[in-house]
Amino acid sequence: MNNLRTNKRIFFNETWDTYYKLRNIGYHDFHIIKPTKFARIYDWTSLHFVVSGKGTLIIRDKVYKLCAGDFFYIPANEPTIYYSDDIEPWSYYWISFSKSSGFKIEDILKLSNKSPKLTAKDPQKVSELFDALFSLEVSQSEFSYMTVSMLMQLLACEATHSLSPSNNKISPKKIVSTVKQIIELNHTNPNFNIKEIAPVLYLSTRQVDRIFKDETGMTPRAYLIDVKLFHVTQLLKENDYKVKELCRIAGFFDEFQFMKIFKAKFGMTVKEYRRSITETL
Repeated sequence: MNNLRTNKRIFFNETWDTYYKLRNIGYHDFHIIKPTKFARIYDWTSLHFVVSGKGTLIIRDKVYKLCAGDFFYIPANEPTIYYSDDIEPWSYYWISFSKSSGFKIEDILKLSNKSPKLTAKDPQKVSELFDALFSLEVSQSEFSYMTVSMLMQLLACEATHSLSPSNNKISPKKIVSTVKQIIELNHTNPNFNIKEIAPVLYLSTRQVDRIFKDETGMTPRAYLIDVKLFHVTQLLKENDYKVKELCRIAGFFDEFQFMKIFKAKFGMTVKEYRRSITETL
């Protein structure tokens, strides 16, 4: 267990609840916190990830035993009981959403009130994503953006609808759609490598590049850059971010690379682009 983890709950402000349907996120260690064993009803949904220990979840009188590496889902407006094991108390991360969240965790992870438990494909990766997020020392706004980025990476890592080798003939449109989806889920991650997409499709990187370019007129890498830069332009409309902040939030490796790519795309620096936006408002 990571000794740096501390019990914590972070609330998102009204803006993030309105646009991203994020309510709060946190970590609890039930070696310290006393568990509650009565039914609760929430008007929001939440996704929990068990880091260590064991626990029990009860929905509609059905009992689910949970342990480290499991996700569990708490549906809105559903009487739910969940508590840690007395001998091996659990610890877990969680993130809660207002109803009608755009993240569609239920669809992507195939979770519901009838099937609220899922064992993570890569529990170590999920733990690392949460740990990295909670180790950040950034402003509330930056933390909110990084939470969205982390959640996108988590869903991309754990998505249950990946293609299988049995799909012998995948249409070019399906390949392009999948490539775009993976890029849009991971574009804020500076460590994301475009070559990681090909194995998901059971194709070579060269095949993916060729098909994507034939269909769209651009390479997957160029599309990734476009998605990152579009994200930057949206950020510039929202706040007066510094170049260093934009670079990090948009998932570029370094400021020099970011500024070079930005100017090549728009023919002006970030400062000049920001000024042009201000003048048109």
